[in-house]
Amino acid sequence: MIGCTETITLVRHVLDDEDDRYICHTVKNNASWFAKTTITTSGDGAKPSNTYDIRVFDALTGSEPAEGDYCVRGEINSVTAPADLKETEHFRITAIGHNVRCPLPHWRLSGQ
Repeated sequence: MIGCTETITLVRHVLDDEDDRYICHTVKNNASWFAKTTITTSGDGAKPSNTYDIRVFDALTGSEPAEGDYCVRGEINSVTAPADLKETEHFRITAIGHNVRCPLPHWRLSGQ
């Protein structure tokens, strides 16, 4: 697919015996990364925020994404807490699609 040249890292959040653990799975040169700025309103007024839509053309076997996981643009090797991601372009996954019925099966990850 055109534009699927991005490297991303899926950061899975795993809770083991009440301890948080983060597992990184890198997808090299097989993803597309789209970001757009939208306006959100609250009691404090309107402010811009980024919305992300990623398509991953990789099997992700054993590393299927889940809501609450993180998607990072680029390659990272380890994360001990979400604060470790502050210097990266990333988002928390809030919606997941797995399109396997098309000629180009892929995962669609969205979030802010």
